Amino acid sequence: MDLRAAAYVVNRFILRRPRVLAKADHFDLRLRVRTDDVIGRHIYKYGAHEPETTDFLKRTLDIRDGDVILDVGANIGWYSLVLDRIAGEARADIYAFEPDPENYALLGENRALNAAQRVHPVQLGVSDRAGTFELHLFGGPNRGRHSMLPIHEGGTIEIRTTTLDEFWGQEELGDRTPRFLKMDIEGFELAALRGAAGVLARCPCVMLEYSPRYMSAAGMEPAALLDFMTEQGYTPAILRDGALAPVMREELLASDRHVDLFWRRDG
Repeated sequence: MDLRAAAYVVNRFILRRPRVLAKADHFDLRLRVRTDDVIGRHIYKYGAHEPETTDFLKRTLDIRDGDVILDVGANIGWYSLVLDRIAGEARADIYAFEPDPENYALLGENRALNAAQRVHPVQLGVSDRAGTFELHLFGGPNRGRHSMLPIHEGGTIEIRTTTLDEFWGQEELGDRTPRFLKMDIEGFELAALRGAAGVLARCPCVMLEYSPRYMSAAGMEPAALLDFMTEQGYTPAILRDGALAPVMREELLASDRHVDLFWRRDG
């Protein structure tokens, strides 16, 4: 057992600390994490969360002055903080949407710990309408699996929702470029995308979790998500060996595993 893993065991099971400060290898980030949460455990023990995807974004994403980044399902802030560092000296804004109160509190604390002034935490869910909604809590040790779909039995809380198009107008973002949209909201992506037609019309790249099991469990057709994005002019790819590779609709529909898809506009 290496030193990080040993320290995690001591903090969680001997000292019984509910939260610890994790140090990440990427950009020397520091994050306050829950010791009983799988994402926090990974960051503390391994210094990273989803390292292949993180490395790919570091190598390829070009954030420019005036750009807007949208992180929908920000959780405790990993991708928002990474994107803040990728932006370098660019004058950009990163809006991090997280409706769960505890995750949102950690998101705000992690923003402050890393002086990530470009990151703007937003305590809202994203849907195809603004209003109130039930967030269904995941009962296991992964607070990133809460969903607005009725697929969990860990209880519910009421949250407020917005649409990306409405939010864009309220923030008076105008003709700024939505350079990158990351969305990971546990099967509810299609509803959120339907409220983002204006943003999608000008966004060159979307990183989207495709969750066919969750969609099917809620009575939704996974094909509807694929067809919607195709109708918006996007082509899907998946990350293989550090590079994007095309993926066919049939291949995605033949599998029920969750996977991050990169959607890019033709050309």
